[in-house]
Amino acid sequence: MATQANLNLTQQLYVAYYGRPADSEGLNYWADRIENEGLDSAINAFGNSDEFQEEFGSLSNAQLVNNLYQQLFGRAAEPDGLAYWSGVLNNEEKSLAEIAVTIKNAAGGIDKQTFNARVEAAKNYTEDFGSAEFYDVVAAKVP
Repeated sequence: MATQANLNLTQQLYVAYYGRPADSEGLNYWADRIENEGLDSAINAFGNSDEFQEEFGSLSNAQLVNNLYQQLFGRAAEPDGLAYWSGVLNNEEKSLAEIAVTIKNAAGGIDKQTFNARVEAAKNYTEDFGSAEFYDVVAAKVP
């Protein structure tokens, strides 16, 4: 069984990467993978999921990076950040999932507050509506 720390990290990844709260089944699945396989392995599998490919697979690298900023902080990427992270992605120095974690971990000020508020709201949504019976992926999306 996954630790609370890995459950929390998984919820953060859902918000950052998919722009939505985790459903209960997905939360437990990915937290267990992090627990059993380590963060890097699980994060790259998370980032190559069918859901990601269907939702974001047709975006350019710049659009993908900007989308991360929108989902993390509710704003567009600043020009320097967009250029830098797009370059990292273009050069295949890091995967998009690794970039998402790096940007999330480096956040400060209002960005950190915004992200933390989104994760807290996602946690509450998962607790209240995370079961397959109640989960609504459209309603769950981060605005």
